[in-house]
Amino acid sequence: MNYQRSTEIISPIMSTVTRRSPMATGRISEATGALSVVDIYVTSYLIPTNDDETEFVAVDGGLDHNAYNINQALNRRGHSLRKVVAFVLTHADPDHTGAIHQLGSDIPVYSSQKESDVLDGKSPSECLLKSSVARVSKLMSPIVEGVKAEVITADDVIKIGQLTIRPISLPGHTGGSLGYAISRDHRKSRWDIFPGDALEFRRNGNATRAAKVVSANITDAEQSIVHLDDVIDAEGYRNGKVWPGHSGPGDISAIKAYRQILQRQRQ
Repeated sequence: MNYQRSTEIISPIMSTVTRRSPMATGRISEATGALSVVDIYVTSYLIPTNDDETEFVAVDGGLDHNAYNINQALNRRGHSLRKVVAFVLTHADPDHTGAIHQLGSDIPVYSSQKESDVLDGKSPSECLLKSSVARVSKLMSPIVEGVKAEVITADDVIKIGQLTIRPISLPGHTGGSLGYAISRDHRKSRWDIFPGDALEFRRNGNATRAAKVVSANITDAEQSIVHLDDVIDAEGYRNGKVWPGHSGPGDISAIKAYRQILQRQRQ
């Protein structure tokens, strides 16, 4: 199967059908230098840990064959898969974990306790407990089991090279979903947000939560939007971009606008 060609065909179709902001491989964040890698319908991100780009942290792992896509993206920058030194995982659905087992057990994987239990085979993937639509990702990518993750919480701060990585609890899509605020040491005033599947962007730039049909708990999913906006205000994460798992990037200000929509709907 030609995965690059499949991505070129399927990704634009899905963006059109779902009205999501289009995904594209090769987008680079001005704040963290994060590089987007699209795998058919899901995006993972490679973030250099230093100015020389000698090592990278991956946010999520894409589908089962995504190590190939990551390798291709790194090759274009003169690097290889060996330059990936850690994964930070938003959640353990199979369309976000594919490359993890391909890159070897010696690479640390960070996740919440609930998602760690899925990776270790102690709990079933919530992808299998959702609707038949959500189960498509299992058909595209086998469940990864037997991975020992390093468990983290929203109280932790991860330092890797020049990166500061702060987890944000965002349950809803799955019970243990995390997002991440990430900054480079010399750009402390600029933070990128990686929310996984907690939210996505429409073509018009508006933010929205993931669809109900693929969410484990829609009430938690909407509350996580409110929580994310509160964290952004409290920590001053206002000078970067938001990089979701299933749409193109968007402005942080769109999160507050969507929060206001949710509040009006509850009145």
